[in-house]
Amino acid sequence: MAHSELFGDAYQYSHQVLLRAIAPAHEWKVHPMLFRSVGGGLPGGGLNVGDYAQFLGLCTNAVLSEVEGERRLTRQTIVKDVEPYAGYYLFLDPDTGIDDGGMGDTSHVSSMQLAQIARARQGNIVLVHDHSYRREKGTPQDRVSRKIRTLWQQHRLYGAAIIVRSSPLVCYVLVSTMHAAVDVVMKRIRQTLPIPKPYWIY
Repeated sequence: MAHSELFGDAYQYSHQVLLRAIAPAHEWKVHPMLFRSVGGGLPGGGLNVGDYAQFLGLCTNAVLSEVEGERRLTRQTIVKDVEPYAGYYLFLDPDTGIDDGGMGDTSHVSSMQLAQIARARQGNIVLVHDHSYRREKGTPQDRVSRKIRTLWQQHRLYGAAIIVRSSPLVCYVLVSTMHAAVDVVMKRIRQTLPIPKPYWIY
């Protein structure tokens, strides 16, 4: 949730903990998805990328800024914008999460965009902060499992998830085109963080 009105909330602490459990800071690139404007203001509410990076425990250059060179990053260019960083772990931080039934918007990454990003990464993991489950029924585990199954059925992405809150449902979804990559990361998370079984899905 990289937006100035949400900056500093508890979820960003969980961002830092999970990123650190998965890989060292120098192995990460982050797209904060500073797309959404409120009341005609700046995209991302003018959130300072340096402050955001520091909050995640990363160097500023690990986070894509709102503007690269002369070009402003947009939700339409997200796939191209992360292509140069295929050798890194990638964290996407949309305001809301993964839209597995549409084309995405300023608050979501679409499942198609996510699949295109993952396919360009030679198996390297993409991690997404996801809390787009408001209309779905069932237990938190059922709801997250459905999304992971959908990503496999529609896009052949292997996936897993860590649930950090049950109501409202908030989780981290990680995907890859390689099952072994997901397996390695989930083992790291489970060895580093004492997460009870109901809160990780794999």
